Amino acid sequence: MADMAGTGAVGAAGHSAGRPLLEVSGLRTYFFTNLGVVRAVDGLSFQVPEQRIVGIVGESGCGKSVAARSILGIIPPPGRIVAGSIRFHGTTAATAADPAGVMDLAQLDPKSEEFRSIRGREIAMIFQEPMSALSPVHTVGSQIVEALRLYDPDLTRETGRDRCVDLLAEVGIPSPRTLIDSYIFELSGGMRQRALVAMALAGNPRLLMADEPTTAIDVTIQAKVLDLLRSLHDANRMSMIFITHNMGVIAELAHEVVVMYLGTVVEQGEVMAIFDEPRHPYTRALLSSIPGIGVEPKSRLEAIEGTVPDPYSRPRGCPFSNRCSEFIAGTCDANLPPLYRAGGRHTVRCFLYEGSEVVEPAVPEPAGEAAVG
Repeated sequence: MADMAGTGAVGAAGHSAGRPLLEVSGLRTYFFTNLGVVRAVDGLSFQVPEQRIVGIVGESGCGKSVAARSILGIIPPPGRIVAGSIRFHGTTAATAADPAGVMDLAQLDPKSEEFRSIRGREIAMIFQEPMSALSPVHTVGSQIVEALRLYDPDLTRETGRDRCVDLLAEVGIPSPRTLIDSYIFELSGGMRQRALVAMALAGNPRLLMADEPTTAIDVTIQAKVLDLLRSLHDANRMSMIFITHNMGVIAELAHEVVVMYLGTVVEQGEVMAIFDEPRHPYTRALLSSIPGIGVEPKSRLEAIEGTVPDPYSRPRGCPFSNRCSEFIAGTCDANLPPLYRAGGRHTVRCFLYEGSEVVEPAVPEPAGEAAVG
């Protein structure tokens, strides 16, 4: 792990943080079901600077994928954004009065023409499972050409097909002129994932979100996909959000880390700061549960006690309080912790750092319909 952290730290050190391309602030995305309200994303705040890779990490069920879908405006019903903002500094909405083209995606109608002009063109997403993201009854090429012609209506089918071949070659697919007429079920797992990356690049986006793109493929192919994403980032100078539960992948690829638990951020900062000196008990537990080169043979790995709470039965106070090894009775189980500064741009949401500078106060659940089951 030390070696991987070092690799990520070198990448972070070589890229100074630029101005924010995306600013998520106090985002709350709730699902209103017959059983009650599922607070999938609950007060999430983070930034994605220009030309940086931000890794979002956490256990399954912590809200990573819902956060990405909220940004892209593709939340399935009965979910909806109930609070917060998603400020995107795009080019589509740029005017003489506002050359940065800042818009709040949380306030836009997901089906509006304005949002459609952003989705795919400026913000694109690589989904976790290609078999569900791509059609099994259309060829890979026809789907990518359709996306290309959607972004550029003047593109002919012949020109679009040539551009599709170039995209497939760019993501490392061999014999792209042959594969363009293949169906998704005819490809290997690695080729499917590369085809999905090619489709995401069709609109030449400024922000690319990758939702656990290496989960369903073997380790050797994972490494190739990570190398591909890193090379695409370097070549196109795009910003990227990489969602995963694998801390090793984060150390290898990301410049900055956002650690999520139960819908909110518990720690965030530069990858070097997070791996060298993790502050939150949850982050330390995640890192301690990973095998390392220096670990004594046959020794047992540390495990995080308990499980992620039921979404309909969240604990009071800190969401991690019922699993925390440093639990403070009467404090952690009674109040929501604010976000404290742990040095530089490193922040942590934990009462262990009470007395430090408060970066973001604890915000209670919004009143009204969001609190009603």
